Amino acid sequence: MRRMGLSLFVVASLVLVACGSSHPVSSPTTLAPPSTHSPTTRPRPTPTATPTTVAPTTVAPTTTFPDPDVVPAVITPAYVDAVFAVLDHVYGNAVRLMVATTNLPVQATVDLRAVFADPEYATELKIFHLELEQGFAHVRRPPGDRRTTVVRVLSASETCIFVQTKTSFRAVITDPAPETGTEYYALEKKSSANDPDRLNSTAWEIYYDVAYTAVEPPPKDPCGG
Repeated sequence: MRRMGLSLFVVASLVLVACGSSHPVSSPTTLAPPSTHSPTTRPRPTPTATPTTVAPTTVAPTTTFPDPDVVPAVITPAYVDAVFAVLDHVYGNAVRLMVATTNLPVQATVDLRAVFADPEYATELKIFHLELEQGFAHVRRPPGDRRTTVVRVLSASETCIFVQTKTSFRAVITDPAPETGTEYYALEKKSSANDPDRLNSTAWEIYYDVAYTAVEPPPKDPCGG
């Protein structure tokens, strides 16, 4: 069964809405402050005639993560995950504003515009107005970010990315439904006019989003692939 726009908060109760799209980055870890204790002074070792052999130190390799703001030559799932982390956070800012004000402030619409291209932007506005009417019974206070993870990259070019994804709403709602079904997103190169304040630091915005309540094969590639 196809679900076009299972709304963000209605996911908790699996109520279908008539229009919209499927809809968070983990909070940064707070590091403990550096120790204020004075360093301990150790006695100098007594030199000996026999030289000491020092074992070589093995340095663990540093894990590098894709920079979502730099488009790589090869589009990988890890790179698109990094892009979605940025998009989901800006989207989450809009959700948090709406929940805090029980309204749809201008800044929330600016956040959405920075993430969504046409015609998806208009669809998202309709979903947000619908959520205002339905209330926020299952929403965390404050809600976190949804988390979109790429299952596979179906097609990719310099101007368009088509992916199969799955989304977790655990940080957004108190009783999320099981993460089943299938969803597909297409990203296109962002128009600077949609995000003059660069709230979305990536080069991409969402222009296509479809989801199904069951596992379904991909629809026709919106990127033309």
